[in-house]
Amino acid sequence: MSQANWNDLASPALDTSKVNRGVTNALTPPTGGGSFVYGFKSLDTSTGVAGKVCNIAGTAPITGTKKCGRMSAVMKKYTASSLTSVYAPFFGFLVGVDVSSSYGYFLSLSDDVSYRIILKKGLLTGGLSAGDAGVLRQSTQGYTNYGDGTSGWFHLRLDVLVNPHGEVVLSTKLNTGTIAAPVWSAVAGMADYTDDAIGILSGTSPYLQGFYLVYGHYTESASGAVSLFDQIEPLRQISP
Repeated sequence: MSQANWNDLASPALDTSKVNRGVTNALTPPTGGGSFVYGFKSLDTSTGVAGKVCNIAGTAPITGTKKCGRMSAVMKKYTASSLTSVYAPFFGFLVGVDVSSSYGYFLSLSDDVSYRIILKKGLLTGGLSAGDAGVLRQSTQGYTNYGDGTSGWFHLRLDVLVNPHGEVVLSTKLNTGTIAAPVWSAVAGMADYTDDAIGILSGTSPYLQGFYLVYGHYTESASGAVSLFDQIEPLRQISP
């Protein structure tokens, strides 16, 4: 895939006057990654989302009744300080392209200083904190590794599979192998989650179709904060 396969999320997502974005080879990529990484940098203290949406045919949105997919990416929180902690890289599936009103399922490195891997259902603009009411699962372990170098990269995968009877199975995996030969392993504290058809566990009905594949950067009072990405792989569900 290339940059041409991804469009900027449109307003009310934050534009380039609020969050800069693009490719760079100035920063160290993950071990086994490419020559470049894709980055987002908050330019002021605006609160909101900047991101990319896949435009490949059949994924804008994912076609078919009760279909979703799988997405994986390597991502990293690059910046840490008392002024630039409230931000989070994320990827996942959005039902629509308006980040202020479109709901979805997202995997993120949370917007906490000691951050966790989190699985969220809901609005991106509601924040991506580990304590958020929309968080369905979070890693047992917290992390504090930021900055340049090979540490702090997480190769994560999110499966959102819509069953014919109207339940959604959410599965989070962490690569413990190499990027070239991933070994997808369970994340401690993040067992598979079934978003049941009548909304008993999450409190709301599951999202069943009309998904767009997205990745990006949530920011809140975090001028200078940077999120980095590499090796983004989106797949759509074919069956059942």
